[in-house]
Amino acid sequence: MWIRAKTARKWALRSLYTLFGLFGTIVCVPFLQSVAASWRPLKNPAGTFVGFANLISHAIHDPWIFWPLMSSILLLIGFTIGLWSFEFLWNEENKNSVQKLAPPIGSLRYVLAGLKMQYSHSTDEMAGQIEVEIENDTDRLIGYHAVTAGNINGIPFHVNKIEFDGYIPAKQSRFLISNRIVGIPVKYPPSMHEPSVTGIFEYDISYGYAGEKFTRRSSLGCRLEYWNLVPKEPGTIEKHDIRVVTYSPVEE
Repeated sequence: MWIRAKTARKWALRSLYTLFGLFGTIVCVPFLQSVAASWRPLKNPAGTFVGFANLISHAIHDPWIFWPLMSSILLLIGFTIGLWSFEFLWNEENKNSVQKLAPPIGSLRYVLAGLKMQYSHSTDEMAGQIEVEIENDTDRLIGYHAVTAGNINGIPFHVNKIEFDGYIPAKQSRFLISNRIVGIPVKYPPSMHEPSVTGIFEYDISYGYAGEKFTRRSSLGCRLEYWNLVPKEPGTIEKHDIRVVTYSPVEE
């Protein structure tokens, strides 16, 4: 709707400028006729300047030329100043309306990062995935578009970044969950100098109130480290007692 209004204003301004141009041409016709009738090329540049000055003086002292010309100039100046003022007020009003419709900065808050590992006896392989909990601190439903990437022990979740959309109800939390990775190499026994499992999860979220434009952005990187022995037991093992280091936070 705003784009249509902006286009309508643009064509209206073009039409008004065209009318002003026609009006200025009409009121200047007597002056142009006087110039055409009395202009004589002079060999002396100073004489040419004096002749042109005389024409200007004649136009100033002729009320049928001077007042329509000055009226046209003053109207054009006033219209231009009014146009700039209107555009300034319109931009300020639009900016304020966008701010009113935007959630507060940091409305999608990072809560917790977790690691899930699963051992398969049949293949003797370890599988895993990472989940990150984010919470909607506002009183309204928030829609978002998320871009995620990362890896577990160097094995990426996907060859490309993963993108998806979602919603988070007011005062509730949801999880950003990575793809499940199979065949994760795990050190047995774990080393004292490096963790047995290291996971990286990075997300970049554009969000806004449901039904409105995405006007906010939240971005964060999480490094998850598990230093204990990962047991080779069937079923899923949830590891939330891990060391999590966050980095590169962005809230805007």
